[in-house]
Amino acid sequence: MSAVSSLALPLRWFPPGRAWLDRLDRVSPGRIALGLYALAFGLALLVGLCARYRPDPSQLDFDEGEYWQLSTGLLAGRFDVMPRRTMAFPLVLAGLRLLLPGFLAVQVGVTALYATAAPLLFRLVRRLSGRTVIGLVAGVLFAAWPSTLFYAVTLYSEPVALPLFLGTLCLLPLGTRTGRSGAHDLRAALLAGLVLAIATQVRTMYLLFLPFALLILVVEERRVARVMQRGALLLVGFALVTAPWSAYMTRRFGHPILVTSNGGETLSGGLGPRLLAMDGDSRTNAYDRSTWIGPGKWLSLGQSGYLSPDEVRHMPYDRQDAVLKARTLAWARAHPMDALRIEACKIAYMWGIYRMVDNGPVQLLFGNLAVIALLAIALAALWRRPGLWIVAPRLWLVPLFVTGVALISWGSWRFRQPADAALLALAAIGWLQSRPGAARER
Repeated sequence: MSAVSSLALPLRWFPPGRAWLDRLDRVSPGRIALGLYALAFGLALLVGLCARYRPDPSQLDFDEGEYWQLSTGLLAGRFDVMPRRTMAFPLVLAGLRLLLPGFLAVQVGVTALYATAAPLLFRLVRRLSGRTVIGLVAGVLFAAWPSTLFYAVTLYSEPVALPLFLGTLCLLPLGTRTGRSGAHDLRAALLAGLVLAIATQVRTMYLLFLPFALLILVVEERRVARVMQRGALLLVGFALVTAPWSAYMTRRFGHPILVTSNGGETLSGGLGPRLLAMDGDSRTNAYDRSTWIGPGKWLSLGQSGYLSPDEVRHMPYDRQDAVLKARTLAWARAHPMDALRIEACKIAYMWGIYRMVDNGPVQLLFGNLAVIALLAIALAALWRRPGLWIVAPRLWLVPLFVTGVALISWGSWRFRQPADAALLALAAIGWLQSRPGAARER
């Protein structure tokens, strides 16, 4: 089968297009990865300089500002550890602040780190499909994806966490059901666990991906012994990074903490009667970005209504977190239909089909409609190529993972970032390759 016979594109009927695609498949993967990095960084830098980089730290959103303050403490010699945050991303910011001159340069530095996600996605798709050109298409789509460009120029933890997550998917060994397993590489499973743990230290939601990573091994691999070996090494790698931090936090705060202790705060902020009462209230944040509050969004522990003003001011955070969890679950049990309504709103908001008009025309076009179209194209690819269910669980499980995160917290589009990358990859493989997993990597 020729390189172009597996493409479901109009170019297959256009001889110059066929020759061009054949040439792309013969280009060095390293050169393509470097080109994708330059493209991703250049596009994001253009957006940042023209519209999105902030002039000073006072213009940062709340989470960004908290990361910046923690990095300020590190530079001053203080390790202001708190049970609700990990310190990996503040450490990255502190390092960039030591190396780069000024606030703008630090923002550009974070963008430079985020741009590594495009070549990593290229590597992942090329590995799954065996096709350089399909990986290139996925990387270009990701580099130009609107939400990619938006978050690439922020100081959220996503710009550093997403490349680490994609690195995990690249490292995770392929199983025999994919037709591309190759050597029995146990070291790759260990490294995948290490990188996933580092991603968790940057953004704690990736802790919840650990069972999904194990499920990927189960779906892709026929041999039970190999699944057990790789799964064990994945867990060992994760533990090597996580255990020291967990031991430190447990000793520091006097009770077991695996990564952070903010489950109650996270749960209560996205599930409660106050959200139902704030159905569509609008506000404007510090950087003139209009948004709304209501079911599907999130409230801070002082706004959720589960704590009294005195408890907010004087109760220790660890105690607050436990109380918030207990009161939220009690409310959900007492009001199951209201709780289900809120959970449905979280999912609908995350996937762009809820409160579309309230987001404004730009976010409607490049956010809501874009993700709805991507989801439809990816689902059509799965229907068109049923073999993808076996070949690519490391792609289609990611949207399920972020949806689970939304159910626990809220439907943030920030949380959806890894799923956007996975859906772009799934669409590229499903529509550009006739038999996923059949081709041999060049």
